[in-house]
Amino acid sequence: MKKLLIVSMICTMLLYSCNKATSVNTSVEEQKVLNDFVGTIVLPQYQNLQSKSQIFYNSVRLLDSVTTDNNLLAAREAWRDMRAGWEQCEGFLLGPVEDDNYDPTMDTWPVDNVQLDSLMNSSNALTLTDIQNLSTLSLKGFHPIEYILWGKDGNASAANITSRQKKYMVSLSADIVHVTTQLNSSWSAGGGNFQQHILQAGTANSRYKSKQEAFLAIATALVDICGEVAESKMGEPYIQRDSTLSESRFSHNSMSDFRNNIIGAQNVYLCNYQSQG
Repeated sequence: MKKLLIVSMICTMLLYSCNKATSVNTSVEEQKVLNDFVGTIVLPQYQNLQSKSQIFYNSVRLLDSVTTDNNLLAAREAWRDMRAGWEQCEGFLLGPVEDDNYDPTMDTWPVDNVQLDSLMNSSNALTLTDIQNLSTLSLKGFHPIEYILWGKDGNASAANITSRQKKYMVSLSADIVHVTTQLNSSWSAGGGNFQQHILQAGTANSRYKSKQEAFLAIATALVDICGEVAESKMGEPYIQRDSTLSESRFSHNSMSDFRNNIIGAQNVYLCNYQSQG
């Protein structure tokens, strides 16, 4: 009941904060909020995430070919930049990101060090196809790459990275580019066109039977990410007194993750997003 009340309150506040109107009861005003959610928030952020993923992939390829500490630092910075984009996109975890399991494919944590080390010692060729076929989600996405870039204790050097780890890292980053490209396409008019479900809420062309249903989906996503930050991302490691449960523990990036999650929620609430390049 408490969650439903919060969601209902956010739905009402979204209309005021996004539209700044004196009345929130007209269909025109409701449609403008949905239009702005798609055009101002979702589409540019997924486009930005795809771009940052490609930049990261390029940095990993460079690190693979010229394995220096300077290139390692550049790859770490590109990882953090891409990570910030992803965490802000978690302010609207609805639609294809959940339907097609893009979220767990990208961002399952914590990493199982035993399984990761076992994979490194296996005969798996570690091609892109091999990575995509892995059944253990924590061996895909951001965090196994983080493990390689920073090392178990956060102090890896370029000389510590093995050729097999580099091969794994290149394939992981290629898979991230693939996933972010698919995710971006899933919303675009020329791709899966999920945006129509939001823009045409209340019509036969949408999964949402009314505009209210679309608002509820957006508001529920806001509540869920804020709850996840408080309960899972921050609460569980604290309650368990176990730092290995932290989201980005190898890079010590967890606090930035939490902050960017809340920024992402704020972007949706205020209908305001400024790309950081």
